[in-house]
Amino acid sequence: MKSRALALAALATLAAAMASPAWAVAPAPLPVASYQLSHNGPDFYGYNDPGTDLTDGVMDVQVGGGYWAWSPYVLWDGVSPTITFDLGSVHQVDHIEAHFLAYPSAAVTLPVSASVRYSVDGVSFSSAQVVPAHDGLALSNDLPVTLSFLTPGAGRFVELTLGTPGRWMALSEVQLMAAPVPEPDAALLMLAGAGVLLAARRRKA
Repeated sequence: MKSRALALAALATLAAAMASPAWAVAPAPLPVASYQLSHNGPDFYGYNDPGTDLTDGVMDVQVGGGYWAWSPYVLWDGVSPTITFDLGSVHQVDHIEAHFLAYPSAAVTLPVSASVRYSVDGVSFSSAQVVPAHDGLALSNDLPVTLSFLTPGAGRFVELTLGTPGRWMALSEVQLMAAPVPEPDAALLMLAGAGVLLAARRRKA
């Protein structure tokens, strides 16, 4: 009976650790030191990127109308751009969130795929993780869309390639989301629960 009570206490402790707010910390965006584009946008109406558009915190802006209204976005027509982010040091990345704008009547849609690679030194990269960008998402004009690419990995450099839909893509922001790490109090709760469970097993044996 005592061993059973200990086991129940251990399970309760583990459950409390998993349910605690410290354990359920959501992934947060990692700071980006800089990034490079394989292809920049056209050099008119602010469609190109001066080097900060994709990490300036401006996202999900509706354009309404007018060519200059697209300036918060980097636009590409018929190319599959590669964006290489430098995080400054090695980090664990959980997933990537990319903020687009769809405007089908202007031939602006979404990438068909995303390919992600990681590197510690910027020279040798991991094998590409290729994922579909979306699954038949219904699009309407002036629609901000956030696509989440579940491509976990570790590195200082993160290379993201967006597969062209054949015409325009409009991207305002990319966020590299850090892998969540348990806070110390949650980790201690889990260790305590594991210790009680081990003690119960030894007592039973």
